[in-house]
Amino acid sequence: MTAEGIESACALTGIDPPADALVEELDPATSTLLAVALTVAERPAAVVVDDVERGCTAPQRDQVWQALDRVRGRGITVLAAATDPPVRPAAVVTVGLPSLSGDRLPEPEEDEEEIAR
Repeated sequence: MTAEGIESACALTGIDPPADALVEELDPATSTLLAVALTVAERPAAVVVDDVERGCTAPQRDQVWQALDRVRGRGITVLAAATDPPVRPAAVVTVGLPSLSGDRLPEPEEDEEEIAR
């Protein structure tokens, strides 16, 4: 990772955080995008972002999703988790998952019944 790579990744994500700021001093969108930028600076094949909109206002949420679209536009696979994802372009695959682990994990008795059959 180089300083130039970090600057380029910050530009891609649309952020310019103060060099002397602590991460906890940044707003939620900038904090998330800084993490994405630092990952992108490593030139990965994929970026994983959990809870994209956590703590974000509506405009900040849009800012994060737009930045993730730009990252995706550079050929990096983006896997993002969100409770309320926005409508995305056709090139973006959205997968709906059950909201509770209990909704998708079989009970132990069910596993035993399946094995017995």
